[in-house]
Amino acid sequence: DIKDAFAIASHPQALGQCTKWIERNIGNIKRLEMPSSAVAAKYAKENKNILCIVNSLAIEKYKLKLVKKNIQDFSENKTRFLVVGKHSIERTGRDKTSFLIQTPNKPGSLMGVLKPFDKRKINLSKIETRPSRGNIKSHDFFIDCEGHISDKKLSLAVNEIIDTGAIVRNFGSYPEYV
Repeated sequence: DIKDAFAIASHPQALGQCTKWIERNIGNIKRLEMPSSAVAAKYAKENKNILCIVNSLAIEKYKLKLVKKNIQDFSENKTRFLVVGKHSIERTGRDKTSFLIQTPNKPGSLMGVLKPFDKRKINLSKIETRPSRGNIKSHDFFIDCEGHISDKKLSLAVNEIIDTGAIVRNFGSYPEYV
């Protein structure tokens, strides 16, 4: 029951996306950051008076009682899950490609990443920036763009970014409807 709980557990992203609901409905409850929502579900199952923010599969798997649905602060919040493999997906003609681009943490770094895409009229559908985990002198840019990595203009843009000294990690190309 909510009123008996002394902590709420989940992945930091899920806790962050539900902050307003937590504050309105539970108040100043202790937040337990877990490596994943699945770990949070297991922890809540094994420990009395712990709430957790998880998906319906975790509720089923750990036989948890659903207390409240749709507690996210913004209804547009989305969590993306990916299928990862060693083989490449063939070009469909309507593809997206995802990258992690690491640059030095200095003025103009983002511009250096964006210019090669702009120069070739490649649309970016997502840009997220975070301080790099392993290197405090770097910034990580997570970018989704239109096109397949085997497209000439995308390949040229990536090579130009690499020439600036950035580290580019290609997460892969996939049909845009995924």
